[in-house]
Amino acid sequence: MRRGWQIFLRESHIDCLVDATHPFAAQMSWNALAAASEVGIPHVMLVRPAWQKTAADRWIEVDHIEAAVTVLEKQAHKKQAQRVFLTIGRQQLAPFARLQTIWFLMRSIDSPDPALPRPNGLMRLDRPPFTVEQEHQLLMDYAIDTIVSKNSGGDATYAKIVAARERGMSIVMVNRPERPPSDQVSDVDSAITWLKNVTH
Repeated sequence: MRRGWQIFLRESHIDCLVDATHPFAAQMSWNALAAASEVGIPHVMLVRPAWQKTAADRWIEVDHIEAAVTVLEKQAHKKQAQRVFLTIGRQQLAPFARLQTIWFLMRSIDSPDPALPRPNGLMRLDRPPFTVEQEHQLLMDYAIDTIVSKNSGGDATYAKIVAARERGMSIVMVNRPERPPSDQVSDVDSAITWLKNVTH
């Protein structure tokens, strides 16, 4: 993959690289940094800030998906997690399929691969942004007692965090993976300023 990055950068005569990938696409960011360094061009990561836990939030923070599965398994034994809103995208649903006693409401933009295992429950295709009122209604309509989310940050899906907070609901929050050590900016305007500085 890294070799492919290098070839692309050279053949396309790229002068600098802005890595604006998803906060959880860590491997892609590591490859991008390595390729930019080897080709010898400036590189910056555009990383939107993570959501910050408030005193009113009931987060159970974990470092990866398998840890989230383990937390749910323990909560299910205590009858504390029986109907779960799973909002982690479509690519990592399979690990939750072994939790047979939990019903899942799964939401993603695109349909998951039908060949992969899927948890028991309902798949809902929808595209953000969502309002707090919409999220409250969703949680009530499906009698959700727990949410599983990645800490992706941004405004588009933050409404579920607010709704959970207002309902006193637990969130199993998957922390971001380690990102490569590199220059970072947190918004598009800052990325444009960086570009102007390195190209003049």
